[in-house]
Amino acid sequence: MMKVKLKKLIESTISGEWGVEDTTGDGVNIIRGTNFGRAGRINYSNLTKRLILKKDKEGNFTIDHDKLDSKKLLNEDIIIEKSGGGPNTPVGRVVYFEEKEDGVFLTNNFTTLVRANKKLVNPKFLFYQFSYLYLIGKVKKYQNKTVGLYNLKINKYLNEEVTLPEVTEQSKVVVQLNRIQHLIDYRIQSIDLLNRYLESLFFEMFGDPVLNEKKWNKVKLNEIGEIITGNTPPKKKPEYYSNNEKGIDWIKSDNIKINNFYNTKAKERLTTKGETVGRTVPKNSTLIISISGSKNRLGDCCMTIDKVAFNQQINAFVPLKNSIYHYFLLKNSKHSIQNLATNALKKLVSKTTLEKMTIIDTDDELQIKFEEIFSFVQTQKNRYQKSLELLETLFHSLLHKTFSNDSKIDEDKIFEDLLRGFTNEQLKENDRLIYMINWLNKNQFSSLENYNVAIKKLFDLLEQGEIKQYLSKNTKIKIKKS
Repeated sequence: MMKVKLKKLIESTISGEWGVEDTTGDGVNIIRGTNFGRAGRINYSNLTKRLILKKDKEGNFTIDHDKLDSKKLLNEDIIIEKSGGGPNTPVGRVVYFEEKEDGVFLTNNFTTLVRANKKLVNPKFLFYQFSYLYLIGKVKKYQNKTVGLYNLKINKYLNEEVTLPEVTEQSKVVVQLNRIQHLIDYRIQSIDLLNRYLESLFFEMFGDPVLNEKKWNKVKLNEIGEIITGNTPPKKKPEYYSNNEKGIDWIKSDNIKINNFYNTKAKERLTTKGETVGRTVPKNSTLIISISGSKNRLGDCCMTIDKVAFNQQINAFVPLKNSIYHYFLLKNSKHSIQNLATNALKKLVSKTTLEKMTIIDTDDELQIKFEEIFSFVQTQKNRYQKSLELLETLFHSLLHKTFSNDSKIDEDKIFEDLLRGFTNEQLKENDRLIYMINWLNKNQFSSLENYNVAIKKLFDLLEQGEIKQYLSKNTKIKIKKS
């Protein structure tokens, strides 16, 4: 074992490129932050292709082959996100590149390619080391904020000192972590297959809603439901916005993900007062991105996981019946929605335009059958999702056990992940009770479900007399062991 700075383990760092729009079909694959998947995997499903050009002596633009050769990704390269992030998602995420046969791959200008010095370190071990530093929040020391962006001071970050075992020990660690990562990959693939099955089932039962090869009759959207445009309650009135788990999610475009059936958790929530001035829709309504600077995002949809409010960039569709079917119908009518957009710099599909949009009017019994199958598949998917979460918790725990060198976890992100698995006795070990109380006092839990788990465990310990509760002068909950 020896102490070494990260930069000593790196052969080279290479900045990314963005280039220009591919209008010729000669573009190369560009990996962006949106391609950073779970467990450090790259999501290749939504790659973009760009042209990397240079100007020749005659002033003409040609492919810059020298730049492509010097910056292309090689097998076992590591990609670090250096710009992006947010208050709760710092920059510094990493993914691991494994060589692919279908073309040249570069990273974009918001990322940095890191190439390991293989004489000193196993590249996968170095990747796991970066993953651990991100997990414990170490990257926060090296980020700063500019207008709308968080940036990683990569040179300072690479001065971080880590413990490096012998190469043989590195290989043992990699084998152990790879084993869990492969299980995570398998579970992610299982969930993805279920999603694909539902998509293909929809087309099998109803056909392509844009092409309408099954010759269904057509109706206007406002004949089978209501369109509601979102809004923003005045920010000057803090009583409209909730700083804890109470209230309802206020959804923005960021909460609508193309690969998710349901909205993600919102960063902002509305209070009961805010709800009265906001626009809300019930569970299983369809939210549609209707204003976007990018035409590609226009028409992206999701279902609401519960009653939600939403902003003015979103139109919601509340059908008279069969909500789940109508979500899939609109999701697969994205091209038709995009064709309704204005030609302004910001693409817009108004409520009035959306109401007049014609869609296929399919058999009601088939719609019901589809929803029944969806519910069955979703139940199985939820089981897989819980299994995935447990595997990721195990992976994080092993990362911490492997790389921890008396490092203090940044408000212990792992603690929230592991909370469900702790017995009351385990909660009393080390500083776990302090972590839990801090998370409760600061309302930092990422979901209401995790918050409720923490509250239940706290009450259990109080009822059993294992701990005592008192209030500090600033009225925050304090505890001490009995």
